[in-house]
Parts: sequence; structure tokens; C-alpha cells
Amino acid sequence: MLKRGNKRGQEVMGMSFSTIMSIIIIIVIIAVAIYAIVYFLSINKCTNVGFFYDDLQSEVDRQWTAGRGNEIFEKEVISSGAMRSGVQFVCFGNLNQTANGDDRERQDSFKFGNYNRNSNVFMYPGEKSCAGLASKKIDHLKTTNFFCLDVKESDGKVRVKLAIEKSDSLVTLSKT
Repeated sequence: MLKRGNKRGQEVMGMSFSTIMSIIIIIVIIAVAIYAIVYFLSINKCTNVGFFYDDLQSEVDRQWTAGRGNEIFEKEVISSGAMRSGVQFVCFGNLNQTANGDDRERQDSFKFGNYNRNSNVFMYPGEKSCAGLASKKIDHLKTTNFFCLDVKESDGKVRVKLAIEKSDSLVTLSKT
């Protein structure tokens, strides 16, 4: 009869090598799954901001092409929950236009921050909106002054008025 040697490692933990390896593999699989979920949620954040810009540009182009219009543009920029973008304010206007109160502080942060100075739509804080999506130039759009809309106060929605008259060459964006 063959006598097996004493396996001290198994006696201490009470588990075989294959059981220990199985536990390690399960932990690795769970860690990779969590990383993948977090990664896809961050892609969703970027997609929400990108869709906001695209939808605004499409609506401005539609009105600019028609040459006449007066409509409300409303789009969600998710600011809370698991799918949130983290954007607190969406600001409209050129950086050289006048701004009032707290909007002036945000405008200064856009002037001295890492934003495209030719843009007319800004996400604040910019670092929460994804690389390259902190600001965007919307074509055929003008504003009378620089202003910001609080995304959290409006349940994650941005609501602005877009108007153009026959005599205008650009669509005017203003608060509702």
C-alpha cells in the first residue's frame, strides 16, 4: 500500500490547491466585470454630452435653413444617478459677452481654463463632461449675453428658446 506524504499547506487552510485557484479565478472574473461596467457607464456619460451637442446643432440648423422659427429646445443632460455626467451647468454665449453674477465667475473659469475660446456652449465643470466635450461651437447660433442654466434645478434638462426671423442671419438662443 502506498502511503501519501503529509501535505502541510492543505492541513493549515483545509483547502486543496485547485480550490484556492478556483477562488482566485472567480475574484479576477468579478473584478474584470466591475471594471467593464464602470467603463461602459463612463462611455454613456460622454455619449449623453455628445448627443446634447448634436441635437442642439441639428435644431439650430433646421431653424436656420427654414429662415423662420420660434421654438423651445429641451434636452436632457443627466446630472445625477448612476448614469450621470456630473455637469452642473450648461452655459451659452461667447466669452467676450457680458455675464451677470455667478455666471461671470463661470465665464472667467472658461476664459482661463482649458476650453476652446471660439465655442459658444460650455459644460461646467468641464472636467466632468469628458475629454474634448467641455465646450463646442454651434454653427449659425448667437446669444445676446452670456448665461448659464443649472442642470440640477431642472431635473437634468436644459431648456432654451431658439428663434430666427426672416431678417436675421443667425438663430438667437435665449433663456425660456
